[in-house]
Amino acid sequence: MMIGTTGCQSQKKLAMKKRAEQIEMAKKKLQSLLDNKTMSLDDLVKGLDEVVAMNLDDPEVDRLIQAVNLKIQNLKMNVRTR
Repeated sequence: MMIGTTGCQSQKKLAMKKRAEQIEMAKKKLQSLLDNKTMSLDDLVKGLDEVVAMNLDDPEVDRLIQAVNLKIQNLKMNVRTR
């Protein structure tokens, strides 16, 4: 007799699906932050902070986070040199 195993398995599958959806959403958001040329510095930082707060621990998300951080640093440098 198997008690509780199917419930646990379906919960794990649901959690994995939810995580995959969060990762995909984070990738899209980060890519849009990278592609947007008119977004304010404050909005870039806010968007990045929202994704970082998800703590997704995904290599592609981490790479995109680094790229957005670099974009923000470059924008800050441009603001200072004006």
